[in-house]
Amino acid sequence: MKLGRLGWICALAAACAACDGGSGETIIIPRPDTSQPDTTGKDVSADALPDVPGDLLPDLLPDVPGDLLPDVPGDLLPDALPDALPDALADLGPELDVSADVPVATFTVSLETADGAPATSIAASHTLGQTQCPQRLGSITVVNGSAAPAALSLSLSKGAALTFSPTASVNVGAGASLKIGIDFTCANTNDIDTTVLVAFGNAAGKGDTSYPVKLTVSDLPPTGCLSTSDQAAIASDDPAGVARSEGQNCFLAGNTEDGPYRACVEAGLLDKTGISDACAVCYADLSLCAKNECLVECLASPAACTACQGDNGCTTDFYACSGLPEPPTCNASSCLDSTPPEPTCTGGMIVTYAAKATCSDSAAGPVCTHPVATQTPCAGTCSGGKCVLDPFQYTFAKTSSFVTSVSLGDDTCCFDLDGNGTNDNGFTALLGLLGQFLGDVDIDTALQDAIDSGDLVLLFETRGVQSLTSSPNVQVSAIFGSHLSSVSMAKSGHGEFEVPYDAFSQVDGSLLSQMAGSIASGTLSAGPGDGELRLRVEAQVTVGANGEGLTMAQGKVGGVLPISAFADAYNTAFADCGCLGVPKGAPIVTVVSTDPKKLKLGCTAGFNAGTPTCGGFDPENCQSLADNKSLICPSLGILPFDQDADGDGQKDSISFGLEFQAVSASIVGVF
Repeated sequence: MKLGRLGWICALAAACAACDGGSGETIIIPRPDTSQPDTTGKDVSADALPDVPGDLLPDLLPDVPGDLLPDVPGDLLPDALPDALPDALADLGPELDVSADVPVATFTVSLETADGAPATSIAASHTLGQTQCPQRLGSITVVNGSAAPAALSLSLSKGAALTFSPTASVNVGAGASLKIGIDFTCANTNDIDTTVLVAFGNAAGKGDTSYPVKLTVSDLPPTGCLSTSDQAAIASDDPAGVARSEGQNCFLAGNTEDGPYRACVEAGLLDKTGISDACAVCYADLSLCAKNECLVECLASPAACTACQGDNGCTTDFYACSGLPEPPTCNASSCLDSTPPEPTCTGGMIVTYAAKATCSDSAAGPVCTHPVATQTPCAGTCSGGKCVLDPFQYTFAKTSSFVTSVSLGDDTCCFDLDGNGTNDNGFTALLGLLGQFLGDVDIDTALQDAIDSGDLVLLFETRGVQSLTSSPNVQVSAIFGSHLSSVSMAKSGHGEFEVPYDAFSQVDGSLLSQMAGSIASGTLSAGPGDGELRLRVEAQVTVGANGEGLTMAQGKVGGVLPISAFADAYNTAFADCGCLGVPKGAPIVTVVSTDPKKLKLGCTAGFNAGTPTCGGFDPENCQSLADNKSLICPSLGILPFDQDADGDGQKDSISFGLEFQAVSASIVGVF
C-alpha cells in the first residue's frame, strides 16, 4: 500500500486526529498496520470531516479536473470519497512505502511553562539577587507511544546558561513518558534568546521539533541600603561620617544651593565609600537636611549635629529612605567596653586619649568618643604616636656609669628569676660542667682582662634621677660602648664614651636595653627589661668623681641567656677549626627540641659523623674539642638550662648572675 503527501493525509485522518495531537505535537505520523483488513474510506463519520475547498479536491480525486469541482461540504465526503480514494492513492506514487512488518510509531512532545501552562515558547524574567537560582523556566514532556524504546535528545540552537534536568539525552521506554526541566543556571547575567531543539524517535521512525526560549535578566531595583554590599560598606567605610565631612567641604566650596550641594555630597560618598547609588541618595538627603536645619550644630560637633538631625526629622527620613532599622540610642552601658585608641601624632605632639569614653547617637548607632588626655611635645619626629628620635641628636643623661670590674657570682647570686623563692645562676653550674671537658675556664679573669684592655666597655645610663634618696621613676639602660679617653681616666670616674648607632631602636630611636626602676635610700633597683636577656640591676649609688655620674657599689646584674646564644657562641668559637671532620665554618652544635619540657644542645649530624684530624699545628681549642668529642657531644644534652623565658612550658634559657663595680662616666656621642 502506498501513502504520500502529508497535507491530504492530515485532511483525511479525522478518525485518528494525526495532525492535531491534542495539547502536544505528534512529530512522527503513525503508520497504518496493513495486517488489518483495508477499511479505507469506511467508518469515517461525516461529523469528523471538515468542509473541503474545491481547489483541494484535485489532490484527493486526481481523475476529476479541479475547475469542475465545487467546494464540498464535509458531510458529503463520505459518499464521494470511497470510490475515488483508491485511484487517488494509487496515482500519488511511491512516496511512502509502508510494509506490513513496521509497527505504529507515535511520539508526542509538549511544552509547559514553569507554572504548568501549555505553551509553544517560553518568555521569562530573572531579577538578580531576588529570583531563586537555579530558576525553572519550563518543562518538556515526551510520550513514547511506540512498541520499542525511543531516544530523546535536547540541545540549544545558541549557547546559553540553560541546563536540562535531569538530563539532555535519555532513552524513553516503550509506552513511557518523561518530563525534562529547562533551568536557568545563573552562571552569568546575560539575557537569553535561544531555541530548544528536540529530537525523538527509534527504528520505527524519527522526528524533531523546537521551542523558542527568551529570558530577560535584570538587576534588583533600588532598595535604599539593604543590599549585602551596602551593608558591608556601611560597616567598613562609615558613610555617615563621610557624608558629614563631605557636607562641610561641599558647603565651604560654594555649593550652598540644595541641588548642587546634594549632588556634591553624593559624588563624594560614591568616591570614598563602597555604597550603591541608591544608598548614597539616602545619605546625601540626610546631609542636605542637616544643611538646611542644623548647619550651625553640624559645623560645631558630630554629637550636636546628630542631636539636631533627630530633632528635625532628618534621621527619621533617612531610615525611611534606606530601609535600615533605627539603631539603639546611648545608654549607661553603651561605652563601658570601649577601648581608647592608640596614641597619635598631631602637630608634632604625641596625643593620648582618656580611658573613659563619652557616648553620642548617630545614624549607625551609639558612637563612643575618647577625649584627649595628654598632648606631649616631641623633640624628634612624631610618627605613629611615638616620638622618633635621631640617635645622633640623643642627649645622654649626666647620671651615667662605667663598669670597672665584673665577676661571675656564685650559685646563690643574684636574683630569683622564676619566682620559686631561690636565686638563679645556672651559668655557674654550666661553666663547672664545661670545665670538666675543656679545662678550667677562668671567666672572671677573662672579663677583667677585657675591661682593663679597653676591649670590653659596659655602661649604664640612668635617666630620671631626682635625688639619691628618692627617685620613684628611673630608666636604666645597659649599653656596650667605646672609650674616648684612656682606660685609666675612665677608671678614675672622669672618662668620656660613645655608643654605637645600633644601640638604638630603629622604630622610635630610643635605647634598646631599658629597665624601669627606682632609687630609694641610695639603692638602685631596676628590671626586668623587655629584651631577651630580661636584665635586672641592683646597686648602692652615690655621686661619682665627675660630680654628675653615679658610682655603683655592690652591684648585681642578672638575667637569662637563650640556648640559641650558646649554640651560636660554640659555633663562633670553633669556626676557624678545619680539622673537626666538617667543613671549616660549618656548625658543630645545634638546638634540639625533641624534649617537650626542655630545649637541649647537641652536636650536629655532620660533626657526629665526621672524623677529627686535629694535630700539633692546629689551635689548642680545636685539639681539645677533637680529643673530647666522644664526651662533649653526649654531655651537651645535660647542660643546666633552667629558665622558661617565653612561658611556653619548655625551658629555653639559662640564668646568670654577675657582680660588678662602676664609677661615674660621661656618654657624649654616637658612632
